[in-house]
This record gives sequence, structure tokens and C-alpha cells, in this order.
Amino acid sequence: DRPNASLVVSNGFLYEKNNLYSSDLYPTTYETIRNSLRVKYKFLFREIITFEGTHFYQPSLRSEIDFIIRSNSTLGIKLYKWVNLNATLNYNRNNFTRSENLFLNYAIVFERYF
Repeated sequence: DRPNASLVVSNGFLYEKNNLYSSDLYPTTYETIRNSLRVKYKFLFREIITFEGTHFYQPSLRSEIDFIIRSNSTLGIKLYKWVNLNATLNYNRNNFTRSENLFLNYAIVFERYF
């Protein structure tokens, strides 16, 4: 952990219980214990470029094909004192429900405080 760089890795177990609805609209009660691995980082280069992210990998202890992946990454570039260019990439995958999302967002941010 430094002023311009930090890295956090954690691991632990969690209990998950859900009521899921399948395509035929019948509820399914689902329970499992997951191992949850998290990696979180933030890097600052010359106070101009910021790169940060949080990533989770959560496999079920009951089934090797049941896992969840969550990934969020952000890149920020300071163009001027109060103008930033930001890009964010989000990825989510739940193998049990067969759902997967990928989002890319970008923006020009104007920050001016009065």
C-alpha cells in the first residue's frame, strides 16, 4: 500500500440462497457455499492516469460448473485541472443462470467546485 499504488487480495467463504425463476416461470430455491476471491487495486501514474478495479471469482464448493465472475475496471485520464476522460469496463457472468453481461462506458467529466 503506497500513495500511488495499492493492491488488496482477500479470500473467504459465503453462503448463498436464492429464489430463481426459470424460463417456465417456476421458482427454484437454490443454496450453495462459495469460495469468494477478491482482487482490488488502484494505481496512479504521475497524478494524470488512474487505473483501478475490483474483481471477484466465486466458484461453488458443490459443483465445479457453478461459478460467478464479476469484474469492474476504470481508467481515468486527467486532461486539465477540472476535465477528465473516463472509461469503465464491467463484466458479469453467472454460470448457473447462464447470464453474461459486458458493458463499456466512457465519458468526459467536468468537475468544477464553487
